[in-house]
Amino acid sequence: MNRKTILVLSHEFPPFGGGGGAVIESLCLELSRRGYDPEVWTSGIPANLRLNYPFTVRYFSTPRTSCFETNYPAILIYTVKVILAGLAKRKRFRPSLVFSNMTIPSGVPGVILGFVLGAKHLTWHHGAEVHGNHRSHDAPLLFRITLRWIWKRTAFNFFVSRSLLQRARNYGDVPRSVILPVAVKEYPVLKHTAKDTRGKLFLFAGRLEPVKNPLLFLNSALDILQRNSCPEARFFLVGSGSMYRSVQAKTGTDPRIVICQSISREQLQRYFAEAYVFVLPSEVEGFPLTILEAAQQGVPAIGSDTGGIKDALHHGKTGLLFHNGSCDALIAAIERLYHDEPLRNRLGKAASQLAAQYTIGNSADIFLKHC
Repeated sequence: MNRKTILVLSHEFPPFGGGGGAVIESLCLELSRRGYDPEVWTSGIPANLRLNYPFTVRYFSTPRTSCFETNYPAILIYTVKVILAGLAKRKRFRPSLVFSNMTIPSGVPGVILGFVLGAKHLTWHHGAEVHGNHRSHDAPLLFRITLRWIWKRTAFNFFVSRSLLQRARNYGDVPRSVILPVAVKEYPVLKHTAKDTRGKLFLFAGRLEPVKNPLLFLNSALDILQRNSCPEARFFLVGSGSMYRSVQAKTGTDPRIVICQSISREQLQRYFAEAYVFVLPSEVEGFPLTILEAAQQGVPAIGSDTGGIKDALHHGKTGLLFHNGSCDALIAAIERLYHDEPLRNRLGKAASQLAAQYTIGNSADIFLKHC
């Protein structure tokens, strides 16, 4: 097989970034294993945090300051630097494909570089670039205009879930659209011990941003602890973001509620293994990788009944859904699984079987089919 260079534009890449960065890392590793040459252009991170890969990763410095925090100046600078780098290399750099991970911001330079370099352009939609990371029903006007511009100039538009594709179609026709599911990295299954000795742990893990609704999780925990309806319950929040300080301030001094900053994905697996139930109360999601990562450890999830989560969590089979934004409904779901451990165990077993279907091999097959 002749090796083919694939230029991958990804504003987020490990160790910075969330699920979107993690899945593109897995895909690049699989493509490299199959004989392709991915070359990733991403936002800059400190040299001591950069990982070693069997493919090239080029970093572009931006004003980005931490793992889950970015800003419009950082996005703009990344976009401009990537375009200029592509223009400068156009005579000696001829990738077979330009692949934009997260349509905004990577889709804009992807379209431009695909044209300049004479390469086919593909893009992968994960969530925030469709709903704009806002809690309102629709993305802002600029997002929608940009999305439609990218869609028309892209060979294939991949979406991580059918719910996300349907949301995108609310903004107009999405030509040449294909579902490319996320692939959960295979972590070793760790032994459950903590829930037997220190109580049943309900875990929230994700960006501490309004769209993830961490305060709904926290308010539910405070209510449960105040009423003592789940005497041995503990509640952990893992993540960082613009709401970190406000969430931290509201946790109070009760040792049964703990908040900690972002950690490595390997450390996160230990939290998943320790958890009794994973809780994701997001207002919108593309497809939550964290539900699958928890499921790998045999941990079921409680999630809001919003698009994306409904694709990853099958109500009554691999977890429980609750009405989006309802604190009472979330409390009821937590209390139900707390007091019904056999149900929790059945849901966890089914969840792990479902997660096993999301392999990087399947994702790479779908991707390469449309290249």
